[in-house]
Amino acid sequence: MKKIIFYFLYLMISCFLFGKNIEKEVTYYKNGNIESIVQNNFTEKRKNIIFYYPDGKILEEKNIIVNGDKEIKDGVEKVYYSNGKLLRERYYKNGNLEEYKEYNIYGNILKEKKKIENGYEIKEYFFSKENETPKILSHIKINGKKKIEKYWNNDGKEVLYTEYKNDKKDGQEIIQDRVLGFTKKRNYKEGIVQGEEEVYFGDKFFANVSENEENWREYSDEYLKDYIDFKYFPKLKKSSNKIFNFRFGYNLIHLFVYKESILANGGKFFSHFVDNEGSLTTKIVFKDRIFMRFYETGQIKKINDKNKNIEYYKNGQAKKEEITKYKYIPFLKKVIVKEYYENGQLMFSNENKDSEEYYENGNLKEKSLDKKYITYYDNGIEKTVDEKNIVGEYKNIIKNYTRTGKLEKEEMIGKEKQFIKIYNEEEKLALEKEIVGDIISAKVHTDDGNVMEYTGIRPQSYKIIEERDYSSISVILILIVICAIGMAMINKKEGFGLKYLLFIIILLLLKVVLPRLL
Repeated sequence: MKKIIFYFLYLMISCFLFGKNIEKEVTYYKNGNIESIVQNNFTEKRKNIIFYYPDGKILEEKNIIVNGDKEIKDGVEKVYYSNGKLLRERYYKNGNLEEYKEYNIYGNILKEKKKIENGYEIKEYFFSKENETPKILSHIKINGKKKIEKYWNNDGKEVLYTEYKNDKKDGQEIIQDRVLGFTKKRNYKEGIVQGEEEVYFGDKFFANVSENEENWREYSDEYLKDYIDFKYFPKLKKSSNKIFNFRFGYNLIHLFVYKESILANGGKFFSHFVDNEGSLTTKIVFKDRIFMRFYETGQIKKINDKNKNIEYYKNGQAKKEEITKYKYIPFLKKVIVKEYYENGQLMFSNENKDSEEYYENGNLKEKSLDKKYITYYDNGIEKTVDEKNIVGEYKNIIKNYTRTGKLEKEEMIGKEKQFIKIYNEEEKLALEKEIVGDIISAKVHTDDGNVMEYTGIRPQSYKIIEERDYSSISVILILIVICAIGMAMINKKEGFGLKYLLFIIILLLLKVVLPRLL
């Protein structure tokens, strides 16, 4: 009998010792949705945390090891966009970052960092469309004291290769031009250029350039004719005795024409950039401060001057206009923005009193007082402020419309007050809601004309502690006490039962209280 009671007692104590002790802490938003869940596993000394957006989607996940007062990241850590797509994920091992990945809002990878032997490997990617496979933009490999950097342009062409040692350039550096297609080669030792850099067009040697000469060289057009076809520069008068100046920049060759006598345009200072097929890609007129960029078809892509910036689609239709207007004094200016669809329909404008946004069919999508800005200068520092028109108690009024032009929603926002109206498909009022501080008043309009009113208090952010239910432990404890008393009665030794009871209390302290103190 004593053996049976002893084994039963042993089973109860084992269940008690090896059971998990978990505490869960939940916080809520004012709208009642969960804001965060923190789960502490005192047995395994781990903490799992999940944060949520107000609409219920997951914002962030964390896994942590708790070591006394220290919290060490261990396992996966994820952050999400509001649309549910993964933004960033990190993999930790005992506090050390093992791998890192970052994504755009469509799910395409933008950057990844991976731990390798004696260092890290970092890659960055480029994308231009939602479903396009990202192209590699850069690759950096760090291995101990050595580092190699590689960069590519948007067309997948490698434009830079550099070797480092002890954070200084050491070895070969190759720079590929993104516009003209030339190649520059340099050799470094402990961060210092060795000899002159070499410049090539394709496989053909072009020139040596010394750092001491500030990368400036002058050549006649007779020397350059093997490299430049003058038919792509119609503004220039070809003459063998005229001098052109090439500047070898970091990744561009600039063709500067600075002799007034060879300009057919009143002595303006031009800079041209051409691609390796000779098509004009960029033109800068320095005198009038005009900057122009072109598509490969020759159509203007972008124009920037002092007070106006215009972007174009490939079909020649304006895409975006930014016009700067000075107001009252020269230092107070306002930027008027207009955006267009490819079919020419106005998409957005803040030219009028209210900013307006449109659908492709021309119907109004949104009208707001919140998107007007004034830019001014305060002691030489540019500042931007909202120019909000106060309407009664409300500082901002926003109206939303359906694609068919029907009013869908009105929102009026004040400092301490908010009023919302929502309409059905027939533009009949469906819901009115007023929020003043923490008091919510709502009216629901039914299809049969009835009105249901509701007034309540907006729920505050609060916490609920959900601890482990210890009722099962209490039952086990009672059973152990009964077994201890039973064994004491069998052995007719009261002290035996009291010893077991004291032993159980000590276990309870070790199991429940001690983890919280640590």
